[in-house]
Amino acid sequence: MNAVNWVGRCARASRGLWLLRVLALVAAIGCVRSAPAQVTISEPWVRGTVEGQTSTVAYMKFKSDIGARLVSVTSPLAARAGVHEMTMDGNLMRMRTVDALQVPAGGTLALEEGHQHLMLEGLKRSLRPGDTVPLTLRFVDSRGTTQTVEVQASVRALGASSSAPAN
Repeated sequence: MNAVNWVGRCARASRGLWLLRVLALVAAIGCVRSAPAQVTISEPWVRGTVEGQTSTVAYMKFKSDIGARLVSVTSPLAARAGVHEMTMDGNLMRMRTVDALQVPAGGTLALEEGHQHLMLEGLKRSLRPGDTVPLTLRFVDSRGTTQTVEVQASVRALGASSSAPAN
């Protein structure tokens, strides 16, 4: 084998190796996805009801590293579910539906009595302590990525407060 043939073979092998490296890099990039910002949910609970009561509230805490908005909530046990907030107007407490709730980047949003909460209306049955209520929460993060989270919220007694222990 002369030197010219040997150099040609090395060049072809080098190109082949280079091509393999490029293909491996492209494959690796294709496999790496930026994970959507995960909203974590803790302490979900729903206030119990009495026979014939058609609405109740749900409370919980949300945490997000990059920030997100809670944009919708649904439950198979309620005809309607929405995001509400309560505010004081003089001596009158007002409750209103809001389009979304902001979970601050790196922070926590607590849904609490007398403040922000989830309202479940048109209940299909009474909710007793020990029951669980399935909730589907939809978030949109600061990058526009949608995340759907399924939550099983425990039902607490009708007179329970946020500080009461979970069932």
